[in-house]
Amino acid sequence: MTKKFREEVGQTPAAWLMSCKMAPAKRLLRVTTDPVGDIAFQLGFASSQYFATAFRRETGRTPSEYRHLYPTQTSSNA
Repeated sequence: MTKKFREEVGQTPAAWLMSCKMAPAKRLLRVTTDPVGDIAFQLGFASSQYFATAFRRETGRTPSEYRHLYPTQTSSNA
């Protein structure tokens, strides 16, 4: 089943799921002031440390570094 998924989607199910979690993570980092740990738990990560590692692997930046790229878009609500 994993082989068929990879052939159809171009990545493993785990990699696909991670990329699906990163899109809302990026949005939340841009438009909220929620703590990184809260965002991690909202998206189903077991720890903020794992979220930060996965985010950096996906984007090349830590969540805090990514958030600082968008200072003018940050507000208190999503």
